[in-house]
Amino acid sequence: RSVEHLRFQMPHTMGALYWQLNDCWPVASWSSIEFNGRWKALHHEARRFFAPSLLYLRTEGDVTIGRYNEVTEGINCYTLYTIHDAPEPRQATLVWSIRDFQGGLVGDEQRRELTLEPGRSVSQAVCTLPDVVRSRRGALYLRAELLDRAGAVLSRQNAFFTVPRFLSLADPGIEYRLEVASDGTTAIRLKADYFAHAVSLSFGQLDPWLSDNWFDLHPGEERVISLRSQVESDCPVAPGSPVTIKSLWHSFQE
Repeated sequence: RSVEHLRFQMPHTMGALYWQLNDCWPVASWSSIEFNGRWKALHHEARRFFAPSLLYLRTEGDVTIGRYNEVTEGINCYTLYTIHDAPEPRQATLVWSIRDFQGGLVGDEQRRELTLEPGRSVSQAVCTLPDVVRSRRGALYLRAELLDRAGAVLSRQNAFFTVPRFLSLADPGIEYRLEVASDGTTAIRLKADYFAHAVSLSFGQLDPWLSDNWFDLHPGEERVISLRSQVESDCPVAPGSPVTIKSLWHSFQE
């Protein structure tokens, strides 16, 4: 992504803006917020790539497609960078592993304790693809997370070893449950049996604000997304409300 690339180059580049933020009226555009305040996928992603403490996976090599749709697989490794754009140092833990889409490990999970220094982009580790990955590029992925010392996620990234259309995805089997907390807020809990890429949530005619959307869901991981009405006159999302959940795999079925 270009913003991550620009941030990774600090101090040569110390900031980035994208065009455009919002729409003034109903229109199809490249903005990240629609005219009525609804967040598009880009705006959820912008919160991730502008995170003060960012994990960046820099590809070494590339996938090229030539004439007659000939594909040359050239991804050899990923370099894991941390970017810390905050005034104070921060203790963190970097965790990464290669996994299959059922959640199984390929090799060992790696872990490294870090001190993130203000205004620095640092190469922390290199994940070189083992031979098994080269023969199963469409069935494996790199999972990486930057955590604070309490275990909360500061930044998370997933990387593939081929282009998305060659991924061996399957029905993720996403299950969900809508809950109402004691303070009246609503949350949706999601789990998947199989890796789900770019999960999107929608609620029919209801149009709530979501704490996250268009995210990846790992097998066995529980993700809790909070919901709230954007204006007081809206009907709240409640148990029994219609929910539509899609991912990249679902788009292949349409």
